Amino acid sequence: MGLLIGGLVGHYFGALRPQPSADLVPGTPMAVTIENPPEPVVVRTISDAGSVARLVVEVNSLPIVHHSGSCPADNGSYFLLHFLYSNHDQWTVHVDGTGCRLVYVEGTPPSSWALDSRLVEDIQALIKP
Repeated sequence: MGLLIGGLVGHYFGALRPQPSADLVPGTPMAVTIENPPEPVVVRTISDAGSVARLVVEVNSLPIVHHSGSCPADNGSYFLLHFLYSNHDQWTVHVDGTGCRLVYVEGTPPSSWALDSRLVEDIQALIKP
């Protein structure tokens, strides 16, 4: 009986945790070009398979967010991650650099956030000169 109650309590609290988003980055990109507009724009293309795979895993494991409202400490900075594929397709993900750190496929509503993730710090490290 105690095991049953413990299982139900664990299931209940587990369901309260944010669930990972659906894959924002499909497939296996071969490179990623990172942009950080506005001025001065820094653009870096990363083709190291390990670095690209780590970014894909980080983005795809972010929790789903249903955002409405304002984000404190948002200065408007953001990154564009252009994931590049061997068939010459490109998939662009927008990552807010501050505030709620919303993450979404370019041209769609925000679907995830990177508040409790190292994603923004990892992007900053990759574009550092």
